[in-house]
Amino acid sequence: MYQIFTTEQFEKQYSKLAPQLQREITKEIGQLEENPLVGKQLG
Repeated sequence: MYQIFTTEQFEKQYSKLAPQLQREITKEIGQLEENPLVGKQLG
């Protein structure tokens, strides 16, 4: 299992988001921790 580290800026912006969006982001982070190769490649 991998670990995701967030920045202070992320935490500030994340806390301002709607609860539904926070749940979606948390779910995506969980998936990335399990398998960092999931999803579309950025580059």
